[in-house]
Amino acid sequence: MKSKRTKDVTIQNDGIILCLFYYLFAMLRHISVFQTIRNVVMIRWNKKYNKEKFKRDSDKYIKRWNKYKPFVFKPIFSEIWLLSNLLFGIIGIILWKNINCNVLKWIYAIYAFERILEIFVYQVNVMFFDPLKDHGKGYYINSAIRTIIMVILNLVEYIIYFTIIYLQFGRTENVSDAIRSSFNIITGLELSLKGKGSLWMTIGYIEAVIGIFMNIICIARFMSLLPVVETKDKEK
Repeated sequence: MKSKRTKDVTIQNDGIILCLFYYLFAMLRHISVFQTIRNVVMIRWNKKYNKEKFKRDSDKYIKRWNKYKPFVFKPIFSEIWLLSNLLFGIIGIILWKNINCNVLKWIYAIYAFERILEIFVYQVNVMFFDPLKDHGKGYYINSAIRTIIMVILNLVEYIIYFTIIYLQFGRTENVSDAIRSSFNIITGLELSLKGKGSLWMTIGYIEAVIGIFMNIICIARFMSLLPVVETKDKEK
């Protein structure tokens, strides 16, 4: 007889604070284009391959999932998504001065906020909350080196998308100044920014601080998982 599955985190076992943030970030995960794509694909997959309505933790469901897993749930899709967003942001910055449509600039700026939130929520979940799922059984990452490279690319994304925010809501229209300000703020080299009285700039500051803070934690977290490198000093 199978034991009844319990919740991953409970107030009785883990306290109020952990439960609060666990379920908060579980909800924030769905405010994401990436997760929305996966949810839509999952619904269609269940209609096609799970007509018997097996429970998701059942052996038959897991076997069927491993056999017909959609492409969007494979690790390579996360890499394609990251590189696509990186390219999308770079193109936006390069063409910003030539974009005469204000609606398109607003779309870029709104997506910049969404992408920043998406990265931040993903990093928090990977570091703190995903290992708690299913009581930590079978949790793993594909590669520490791969993860560190992706975190560094996320840092580049932060800089690029904050640049777009500053161009849209700041007082500067110079792309190079916006990039320099974004880089200096996220690395802690500059504490002021043109347009600092704006509410949008205040949001930009908060997000920049969170962005660099999370990247430092992520890199430090996964650096400890890198393979040990042998040195010739041991031979002496």
